[in-house]
Amino acid sequence: LPVYRKKYKSLREETDIMRASSEQNFKAASNALRTEYDEAMQMYHHAQQRMKLYEHQRTLAQKTLEIMLKGFAASVAPLTEVLRIQQQLLEYDNKEIEAVADHNIAIAWMQRLFPSTAK
Repeated sequence: LPVYRKKYKSLREETDIMRASSEQNFKAASNALRTEYDEAMQMYHHAQQRMKLYEHQRTLAQKTLEIMLKGFAASVAPLTEVLRIQQQLLEYDNKEIEAVADHNIAIAWMQRLFPSTAK
């Protein structure tokens, strides 16, 4: 038996190293998944905040446009200001749509990470 002692000791050491390697691979995969989830959640919350912000900004721009149109009708506000407010309103609409798209992308990302088992 002493002849095979080194062989068995080497096999045991190899098994220990393989086990440690598997544990490290599991931890690395778990950390990568957690990081990806955190990024998706951050994107989700950021998109929600932007959606609220641009909705509020759009509402204010719409009210400003209504006031400017009344001023333009009364020959108080110049046409360039009315057009500038309309362009600003369109920009807020566009940014709000981008925020909604980012929101939906974040939801899809989280669903890809954690697919629901219920169908």
